[in-house]
Amino acid sequence: MSRILLILLLSCLTFTLKSQSGSELFYRMYADYGLSSDKTTVSLQDHLGFMWFGSEEGLNRMIGYSDFEIFRNDRLDSSSISNDYVTVLFEDSKNRLWVGTKTGLNLFDRPTHKFKQFPMAHGIPGQKGATIVDLHEDSSGDLWVLCESHLTQFDSKTLEEKRSFTVPLLPDKGSYFTRLALVNKQIWVATSNGILIVENDRLVDAGLANGKLVTSLLPISNELWIGTGGSGVVKHDFRTGKNTFYTKSSKAKSLTSDFINDITLIDDAEVWIATNDGVNVIDLKTEVLRVYQYDFNNGFSLSDKVLRRIYEDGQGAVWITTPKSGVSYYHKADNLFRYFGQSLESGTSNDLMDYSVSSLLKAKDGATWLGSTKGISRFDPETDKFRHYPFSDVFTETIMTVSSIAQCSAEYLWIGTNDGLIKW
Repeated sequence: MSRILLILLLSCLTFTLKSQSGSELFYRMYADYGLSSDKTTVSLQDHLGFMWFGSEEGLNRMIGYSDFEIFRNDRLDSSSISNDYVTVLFEDSKNRLWVGTKTGLNLFDRPTHKFKQFPMAHGIPGQKGATIVDLHEDSSGDLWVLCESHLTQFDSKTLEEKRSFTVPLLPDKGSYFTRLALVNKQIWVATSNGILIVENDRLVDAGLANGKLVTSLLPISNELWIGTGGSGVVKHDFRTGKNTFYTKSSKAKSLTSDFINDITLIDDAEVWIATNDGVNVIDLKTEVLRVYQYDFNNGFSLSDKVLRRIYEDGQGAVWITTPKSGVSYYHKADNLFRYFGQSLESGTSNDLMDYSVSSLLKAKDGATWLGSTKGISRFDPETDKFRHYPFSDVFTETIMTVSSIAQCSAEYLWIGTNDGLIKW
């Protein structure tokens, strides 16, 4: 799908929403526009350019505006997806699309749009299939499948199991696997009690984040970014052994939440951190931190407070899944210009009193005048504030719109309206 078409699509989806001024633009996709559910889980762009979205109620392939192909489980069809609850999406180096669910792994067959199911139950009595929590490919092309209690290596050619590892149990604690990462050509495994490394035929302690619930792993060059469930982010430098901590209570770079759900590298320049209270973005060069959060009065903010996974597609767009509010979409090209919207019916000093701006004038004093269907507004670039003059307060009630604004050599304005010309 071309980027131009995608921007038009998402603009159509959100044009009726209200927004505050001066914020970054995030578009939104909901079940109302064709998704199988607002409870979205993961995103992926395949090698053909199609966007895929997992949800708690089906798998979605985005074809066009309000056009999604939806895959759901059919108990009478063994070639359907094994479960509606999609947990992982992964495309390997052979362009095979793998779908993890609450009850096993699925391999998508593109010619038939059917699935081959891998229950991954590992002989557990009464279990239909295991919950897949992550998928990764190693340097040899083998697929690693992470379930909550097992890690399995699949041969890339035969798709047969090579090795399987069980989560180590700690005394008086229930342990489980959470995420995978390929670090220095080794498989690293995040758990509810720290990080393990696959070495030969065993799992060894990495000596990092011990005792912590590790929710995400992001290797960047000689560093490893570690997300935790309650202790913020740890950045480990392999060269020096130094750990840098980012938490809600940090003085220099304070996060919005210590509950981290995902960490992703965007544009090879920024680390995006999904939390239980918005996105925290750290610039790798300047180390400047900025924050994006859900705003009830801003229809172009993130769609939810709690964010699940962050994904960057091949065109630089960022897709963010949420537990109850669909998908949020961001692209830096959509944010080259500052945006002013409307949060209240009468407007505020920070934004417009009407979306329908029909005329503009840059006055001699540097201010900008805006005409609309509700009156005129003056924006002062020095104070960065608006002052509004509604028709009911300044002009007669017969005036419905301002079509043009001009200024002559004198200080007054000429205002063209549907009810004639006004000198003001």
